[in-house]
Amino acid sequence: MAASPADIEDFLAGPLVTWLATCVKKPEALQVYDNFFDGGPFNEVLLQIDPEPSQPIPTSSSLQGLSITAARIKIFHCILKNIKSVYEHLKNAFKESIESSVREQDAKCLKKATNKSKAIWEVINSKIKHNSTKDENKSILSPEDLNKFFLNIGEKISQ
Repeated sequence: MAASPADIEDFLAGPLVTWLATCVKKPEALQVYDNFFDGGPFNEVLLQIDPEPSQPIPTSSSLQGLSITAARIKIFHCILKNIKSVYEHLKNAFKESIESSVREQDAKCLKKATNKSKAIWEVINSKIKHNSTKDENKSILSPEDLNKFFLNIGEKISQ
């Protein structure tokens, strides 16, 4: 289904194109709808964020054996994989940074504490409480279930 002239106008005036215009070398080229078909503006911005993407973006000329639609799909697929890779990398770096900050804060608390044993247990208990709230939705094997299993396993094995 082709985009209507109103849809194209909305897209070109929208926030994505406005943001891309602040990042690309020739923002005036973004006012031509066809310039988005090969992913050029997205790839240009992606290369500024990650100059060595994990998956190289194929050029239209390298995909000459494919239909134009298939070639464009391959190009956008590579762009999306690279965006996901950058996101995952940044998410992991952020998580590591937070974990490092928490460890540093715990170390400072322990260093300042006059009663080291009490401070250590407070840190341990805070970690246990934090982790237990994450695990509340997991099913737990009850002691009765465990006993029934071991009571009946002999019969099941001997059969």
